[in-house]
Amino acid sequence: RSFAIIVLCMIAIFVGFQSISRGLPAFRDLKEGTTTVTVTSCTYEQGSHRRSRRRGRGRTVYDNYFTMTLADGTLHTTTIETDQPTSIQTMGGTYEVLYQACKVQSGSSSMTLDVYEHSWIIVDARLN
Repeated sequence: RSFAIIVLCMIAIFVGFQSISRGLPAFRDLKEGTTTVTVTSCTYEQGSHRRSRRRGRGRTVYDNYFTMTLADGTLHTTTIETDQPTSIQTMGGTYEVLYQACKVQSGSSSMTLDVYEHSWIIVDARLN
């Protein structure tokens, strides 16, 4: 009985730690708001993987990787998952700006992003 209590306590501590460590960046972002950053260069790559379903069948989904170099030299990668390999080209909004800057213009044009700094959620993107 005491072994079960110890195991349950360890699981509770682990789950609590995970909740706090994943929630803290989002909380800080809400408190601090968005930050404007300048992307000096970026690259685009696409990969794919199988997403399994309950009945044993799966489907292929496409991972669109945007790796951005900021003005301060740091790197950030944003991954956008799509159902079709060409869906990213027609999504519009922020995704269109990322695709234009990183793929169509081969990463040679700079852009400005409004992001939540701690969770790296992109709110807005503009080509410079």
